[in-house]
Amino acid sequence: MGIQEAQVGPPNDFAKTYPTEDAKKAAWLTAISDVASKYPGTAEGLIAQYYRGAARAEKDNVAGAESDFKTVADSSSSVAPLAKIALVSLYIGEKKGVEAQALLQDLIKDPTPLVSKAQAQILQAQIDETTNPQAAKDALKSIDAAAADRTAVKRAIEQLNSQLAK
Repeated sequence: MGIQEAQVGPPNDFAKTYPTEDAKKAAWLTAISDVASKYPGTAEGLIAQYYRGAARAEKDNVAGAESDFKTVADSSSSVAPLAKIALVSLYIGEKKGVEAQALLQDLIKDPTPLVSKAQAQILQAQIDETTNPQAAKDALKSIDAAAADRTAVKRAIEQLNSQLAK
C-alpha cells in the first residue's frame, strides 16, 4: 500500500517517491510478487497473486495472468470468484468462449457475496449477445425477479435487451 500511495517525482525528506510511474509500477509488482511467493495459499498470498495477475493482464502477459488467476480461482479464497470473473474476461479476449462459459456456469450455480448469480447471468448474456442472441435473451429472462429489481441489474438488462433488439 505504501508503494501505491507513493508519489512520482524528485526525492524528498517527507515521503517515499519514485522517479517515474514505470519505476513505481515495477516496485509494486515486485512487492506483490514477494507476498505471493512468501505466503502461497494464504489469504494474503492469494490476494497478491490476484493483483499480480491483473498487472500481468494489463501488460498483455496473458500466460502469466492466466496462471495467477487460475491459481486463485481454484482456491477456496474469498477472492476466488473475482479471479474467475477476471479469467472470463481474459478468455473472452483470447476467443476462448468455452472456458469462459464453464466459469460462468460455475458462478451461476454457486454465487457468492462478491459475484452474484445475476452478475454471472448478465456476463453470460453479454458473451452470447453476438453469437447466440436467443441464448442471451434466455439468460436475461432467467434472472431472479428480486435481483432484476436492483438498479444496476435493471440497467444492465435494459441495455442488453436494447442491443439484442437491434
